[in-house]
Amino acid sequence: MNVSLRIIVSSVVGIAVFAVLLFVPAGTANYWQGWAVLAVFTAASLGPTL
Repeated sequence: MNVSLRIIVSSVVGIAVFAVLLFVPAGTANYWQGWAVLAVFTAASLGPTL
């Protein structure tokens, strides 16, 4: 597996795990503050990765 594919898979899995850890305790996906945190986290983590 080449490096760029590993980076993409790792990023997607990491963001998905973070989303699960964020929304499961909240009990709902209708949680705008959670979506805002997830968006900021995604933007902040993808910047250095690229």
